[in-house]
Amino acid sequence: MLTVQRSAASWQLILADLALILFLVTAAALSATSRVDPSPTPSAAPVTAGPRPRAPAQALYRPGPELPTLAQWLEQQSSDPRATLTIIAEHRSGEAEQAWADARRMAATARTLGVRSRVIIREGAASDIHASLAYDQPALR
Repeated sequence: MLTVQRSAASWQLILADLALILFLVTAAALSATSRVDPSPTPSAAPVTAGPRPRAPAQALYRPGPELPTLAQWLEQQSSDPRATLTIIAEHRSGEAEQAWADARRMAATARTLGVRSRVIIREGAASDIHASLAYDQPALR
C-alpha cells in the first residue's frame, strides 16, 4: 500500500509561492502603467524662488522660572548641522524694543553654541517668546 507522508511545512511553502506570484504580477502591472512622459507639460506652473517652508518642530523651548536656560536646553538636544532654532517673539503694542532685545539675547546664545537661528517678531495680543528647533536645513552631502 502506498502511503503519503505530509510535511509540516507544506502550507508555508504554498503560501511563499503565492506571495512570490502576487509580487511578480504586481510588479509587472506597475511597470506597465508607470511610464512617465519626460517632456515637460506646457501647463506646468513656473517655479519661483521664495522662502523655504519651515519644518515641523522637533523640540520646543519656553523660558520660565525653574526651567532650564536656553543654553542648557540646547545642550540637551542632539547636535545636528541641519538644525535651526526659530525664535518667535510676540509683543503688545509699544513693547517691540523689549521683544527685540529678548530675541537678540536668545539668538546670541544659540550662535555661541553653534546653532543656526532665525528670529520672527510680530505684534500680538500678549507678550511671549519661545523657540522651536527644527531640522529644516538641507542635508549635508
